[in-house]
Amino acid sequence: MALHDAGSDYQASTSSIIVWLGRMMNGTVDMEALNAKAAALE
Repeated sequence: MALHDAGSDYQASTSSIIVWLGRMMNGTVDMEALNAKAAALE
């Protein structure tokens, strides 16, 4: 991966998080499975 300034690295990680959140809200992430994993870890 090419070196970027911290700003663009932050931008890239932020946008990937936003994409992931968007997918989760669209239901492509199985929330019941995630909740079951979270409950098992507690």
